[in-house]
Amino acid sequence: MSVECKVPGANPIAKSPYRLAPLEMQELSNQLQELLDKDFIRPSYSPWGAPVLFVKKKDGSFRMCIDYRELNKLTIKNRYPLPRIDDLFDQLQGAQYFSKIDLRSGYHQLRVQDEDILETTMLSTDYTKKLSFNRYINDGDLVIVYEKHDNMKAVKVCEKSVLENRFGVFKHSDWIGKPYGCKVSSHKGGFVYLLSPTPELWTLVLSHRTQILYIADISFVIMYMELIPGCVVLESGTGSGSLTTSLARAIAPMGQVYTFDFHEQRAVAAREDFEKTGLSSLVTVGVRDIQGEGFPEDLIGLADAVFLDLPQPWLAIPSAGEMLKQDGVLCSFSPCIEQVQRSSETLTSKFTDIRTFEVLLRTYEVREAKMDQCQGEESTPGSQRPCKRKHHAGEANHWQQDNSGSPIVMARPSSEAKGHTGYLTFARLKCVASSSSRVASFVA
Repeated sequence: MSVECKVPGANPIAKSPYRLAPLEMQELSNQLQELLDKDFIRPSYSPWGAPVLFVKKKDGSFRMCIDYRELNKLTIKNRYPLPRIDDLFDQLQGAQYFSKIDLRSGYHQLRVQDEDILETTMLSTDYTKKLSFNRYINDGDLVIVYEKHDNMKAVKVCEKSVLENRFGVFKHSDWIGKPYGCKVSSHKGGFVYLLSPTPELWTLVLSHRTQILYIADISFVIMYMELIPGCVVLESGTGSGSLTTSLARAIAPMGQVYTFDFHEQRAVAAREDFEKTGLSSLVTVGVRDIQGEGFPEDLIGLADAVFLDLPQPWLAIPSAGEMLKQDGVLCSFSPCIEQVQRSSETLTSKFTDIRTFEVLLRTYEVREAKMDQCQGEESTPGSQRPCKRKHHAGEANHWQQDNSGSPIVMARPSSEAKGHTGYLTFARLKCVASSSSRVASFVA
């Protein structure tokens, strides 16, 4: 059995997994394990991927189906004449012994040609087999120790080690076997929380070897670069690896991130961090001056998206265009508007839909405060409405809390607001038929 594509060198197709109910998730896990045990399937890092869905049978069980419709559009249909039924019966004349086959198991006995195996990959939404992901802490795992919202640290669990802080002494041996997110106490009665090293938390605790992108910018980048499981992403400017960690989660479990930094020590440190967080199979770290040398030639035409964090990104844009697939997306992070202007001028030759965004994050403090109950002048007798107490001079920066009145939830903007971090410029590689480009600027 073989799969033949209509278009030679057709780009791999990887659709996002369908959402499954908890019962279907459990059924998927059971059937995958059964097929793995029988060696009918095997783990794959193919750029192809078809989603899985379930159809309920009359007996209440589930039939697992793989949606190959997108693959079928690229497949050359084989034409075979169907034999006549009377001719088939004629061939049975004189037969005395008959056997039957189980068509369900027979499906898995049809051998697919080795060069076509990657194209038949299915996407599993069995989250127990993805990045994090152990649910329980083991010796050697990396955990995020949460003391306060502004005080967290990454700790590698070693059975004979201890953690000492102002809340007391915590033995690592007491952590082993506990679930992530649990609360552990010290001998003094203090406590901390043990959290899983998600990309968001890792961004907050990693060592800042360079300026990094934070959660607001990172989420915006992943959305506009249209990253899904199975994508191939090139990144220039690894730095502290903050963005790389989130890119790896977005393209897991079958995609790949190729990240490059001209500074060898930073690249080595980033590679060690990816080992700690279990992302080494998804991230390839290289030492290369992308501005001067461009991206490696063996990646030409393989990238779904390219991210540039360089002092002179316009020098790397021509090379990035060669790496992208048709309709691929490029993103450039620049702290200065002059860099944006020069990059946009370079982009207009081969890219379209050029847009620049500035993401500003504004947080709110939500707390419970005591409010006076006061009588409104125009209210009806017996009705009351809450009103604020006046702040005294020494209380300008604190919430007014009083023992009188009933509690009420209040929100106000944080006194500390993060200012400008940088501009994000996005552009899409022109298709062959495209002849015009648009340049726009937005503030988000």
